[in-house]
Parts: sequence; structure tokens; C-alpha cells
Amino acid sequence: MTLLISLFILASCSNPTGVGLEVSPENQIDALFTDTVSIRAYTVRDDSVQSGSFNQTLFGQFDDPIFGKTIVGVALDLARPATFSLIQEDAEIDSVILVLPYGGSYYGDTTSASTFGIRVQPLAEPFQFSTYSSKKWQVAPQVVGSKVLTRYAYKAADSIFVEQYQGNKDTTIKVMPQIRIPLSKEYFKNLLGTSADSAKLSTAIGFRDHVKGLYLSIDPNTTTGIGGLVSLTTRTAISGVELTYRQSNGLTGENAGIDTIRTLLEISPITYSANQSYVLGMGSSVENNYPETILNELDTPIEGKESIYLHAPTGLRGKIVFPNLDYLKGKGISVNKAELVLYVDQEKMEGPFSQPAPRLTLYRLDIAGQRQHIPDGSAISPTSGTYVDNRSLDYFNFGGWYQGDEQRYIFYLTSYIQDVLLGKINGNELYIAPVAVSDTFVPNIPALNANSRVVLGGGNHDGFRMKLNLYYTQN
Repeated sequence: MTLLISLFILASCSNPTGVGLEVSPENQIDALFTDTVSIRAYTVRDDSVQSGSFNQTLFGQFDDPIFGKTIVGVALDLARPATFSLIQEDAEIDSVILVLPYGGSYYGDTTSASTFGIRVQPLAEPFQFSTYSSKKWQVAPQVVGSKVLTRYAYKAADSIFVEQYQGNKDTTIKVMPQIRIPLSKEYFKNLLGTSADSAKLSTAIGFRDHVKGLYLSIDPNTTTGIGGLVSLTTRTAISGVELTYRQSNGLTGENAGIDTIRTLLEISPITYSANQSYVLGMGSSVENNYPETILNELDTPIEGKESIYLHAPTGLRGKIVFPNLDYLKGKGISVNKAELVLYVDQEKMEGPFSQPAPRLTLYRLDIAGQRQHIPDGSAISPTSGTYVDNRSLDYFNFGGWYQGDEQRYIFYLTSYIQDVLLGKINGNELYIAPVAVSDTFVPNIPALNANSRVVLGGGNHDGFRMKLNLYYTQN
């Protein structure tokens, strides 16, 4: 016989969705579920994460009315062109433009109340790949470029036309949505002029050590409103510093003339390392400034918290504990379906920018404290393209997607609960966090490619209590 058991007692609180079935006394398992705190939930800080874990990264500043101010700067690699020669002293530089294609996502103010002041400074240390989001980059004080945007034009319809020197002439071309920031001509002429060590600049390593890179940040003096965070990515032969200049061709007599040269100091495009991780020529530095109301939620009382706060990028995650699962071991239970239901705390999510995170992920830690997928939400193997566990659901059916009508999320944990009861998985704790909608797998690392957040009812919330529904047969 199939039963539904909810691992908590609703007591006198209201059920916001009406989901759940009563269990008759003769079918209940010896009062194992009389504890009214059968699910305990906590807010905990998330870890930092490597920029090389993603094919895009965030940039900007957003002053969230609930979660406080998040500031994200981005370090940029500038690679040596395949053919490169020093800029001569008599050269006339026509333009130096930093080109940054958008990644396609944005969260923040979409009205005219915010302006986005951007500044560009040289790095004071050579760019490093796959740095962690907690890294504080060493930046030179000199500002070599700036721009004020009224909005981030990141959508496909925001493609623009630009003048570009191609085939010995200026040509108007249509390009993908991108940020274009004029940079100091004098700075780059000095940086790459004849006074530089040509031998050092002849190698990729020497070039990076000399040029170092650039740092993109928000200028507080020209930024207004609550702002927003936008994603940036790299595109081959597009991302980087476009440098166009004219100089003597070095010949004399009738052959003397002026060459127009266009070169691109490219931000290293996305490649893949041997372990299938991204190698991205960008490195985000994330600073989350949470208010006291949230910092006070970071303790872990034994009874759990009434609400839990989830925030990306690399900010806050939720810890969920099932303290009574061990009572079901050894009772011959076969799990037909297990679903974890998480309700949005509608009272704390009221006000502007109250849209909950569109997607959450769920994972566990092994006995060594390493993040692991649960059987129902296994990752896809990058080598074979198949699921690591053949019981896994695909990334969509595993759950974690926001259901607006019911204001909830549901995860399906059938195989995980069964493995816990059989002793194949040790532990009764899971973690949840916001992730990017664009990820076509189940992530288990902090998100650096998503800016989203939500407040959920905890295991002892009066009105929006999370629960685990368990359908099973007993042998």
C-alpha cells in the first residue's frame, strides 16, 4: 500500500498550497513523526569559486533592498596578438576601444532611475587564470577609460553598428550587444611603444607580464540608483582592446608610405582544460555587504531557523537537515517518490525587486566535506555525455524551478532518500542555492554567472514551512 508521510506536523498553521495527505493512525509508523521540527533549515555562507568554472561572469553593482549591496569588479586578460610590432614614435593613434560582449543575463533596475558609471584601470599585477571570486586584485590608481551607461544593452535586439578598419578601408559592420569603452591613446602608445623591451614582448608570457591586463569596476562618483549586475563573456576575435593607428611603413623613396594598422589585444576566449573546466580570460571579484538583519541569521540554533536566505553570486546558501530519517532505517521501506517542497517567505519578499530566484540547485557533502550530486540530480559526464548515476533525472525534471502560481520550488529526492535508508549514503543534510537558468545541468558549486536571491520559509515557519513528502511501500 502506498502511503504519503510528511516529515513534520502542520499543527495549527495554514498550508499555503493544500498539498499533503493525512496518515491514518493504524498506518502510521509508531509515532516516529510526532516531532514538530522534522526539518531544520539554516542560512550559511557560500564559498568563493573559480572564475574558470563558467563560460561567463558577472559585473556591476546592485543595492538590494533585502540583501544589501553587491559589488563585482572584473579583471581582464590582454593576450599577445599573433603578429605584433612596437608602435613607432611618429605613429598617430586613431582609436583604442575596449570591447566587452554581454553574456545575456541581467538583474537589477531597468528604469531610468539608475545610471551605470564604469571605469577602467591597469592591473598592477599580471593577470592570472582561474582565480577565486574572493580575490582582491592589485589595481593601479590611473584611470585609462570610463563611460556612463543609462542601461546595459544586453539583449539580442541591442546589436549595434560600428566603424571598423577592414581590407584597407573603414567599413560599417553590425556587431553583437557589447560594451565599448574608449581608452587612453597615450597610455597604450607608451605601453607598447619603442621604449618597451621588444624581446620580452615577443613571447606570450613576457607580453602578459609587461601589459598585465585591465580592471573593470563601477565608478561610485558617476553611478546613481540601485544599479544591477550584468553578465559578460568572451568571443574569439571580438573581445579585447581594439587598437587602430597609422605609422610609417619604414620604406624610403617611391615606396615610402603610411600603414594603417588594426590589432586586437584579445581577452582570452573560452577554452577547455584537460579536466573539462573553462579557461576564461576574465576574473570576477565579488564583495557582498549584507545588512545586520541577515548577518544575525547566520547562527545555527538546534531547532533551525524560521526563514533562510539564499543569494548569488557566491553569497548565501541554505542547509537542510532531516533529523528523523534514521528512524526509517531497517523497516523494509521502498521509496516510491520523495519530494522536497520549499515555499517562498512571502512576507519577507515583499517590496521592490521581490522576484524570487528563477532556479535553485540542491546537492550534498560527502564525509570529506566535498560537494557531491545526489543520485536524482547527477551531473552529466563531460566525456561520455551520459549521467553519472543512471537513476538521475535530467536537469529540468530534477526540480528547483520557481513555480510562480504556488510560490514554491519542488525537488525530487526519491533515490537519495532510498540510499540514505539503505546506508549507501551517510548523512542527512542537503544544501540549496540559486544558480543560473542557462546551466543545462545540475550545478553543485557557487554561482558566479547568476545574480538572484530568495527568502524561504524554514522548517519551523508558521505559514510557509518547508516539508518532505514521502511516498513508500513497506515490506
